[in-house]
Amino acid sequence: MGLTYNIQFKRKLEQKQELTDLIETHNNTLFFISKLYNSTFGCVNGYFDDELIDLEFEGASYISFNVIKEHAGSILLRKSILEIVHQIANIYPNEDYYLIFNGDYIFEKRENGVVKRNSGTDFYEGLD
Repeated sequence: MGLTYNIQFKRKLEQKQELTDLIETHNNTLFFISKLYNSTFGCVNGYFDDELIDLEFEGASYISFNVIKEHAGSILLRKSILEIVHQIANIYPNEDYYLIFNGDYIFEKRENGVVKRNSGTDFYEGLD
């Protein structure tokens, strides 16, 4: 099984040229970025600050970041993932999102414009 991070939005989004340009100019050997997809059965299911989040977003958009295996645990990878997620989030400034790893772990969320980090994970260790 590959290692995949996703930025999962709560609703279906339109592809913006700024996003297309960001993906096309992405020059990073740590992970690949997918295009903007619309899920058939989008969901978020995992713990965030010891609270179970179990939501379904039929047709909601997401972008995947497929990790090149040799970089799986590096601080540089996590910093790079956060950087690209925040760049994408800035393209869609009014959209709520969840940063998810392998469909199980929620590291970050933006709800009602407020970004929150999951304190129940070591994802941010060594990044600040």
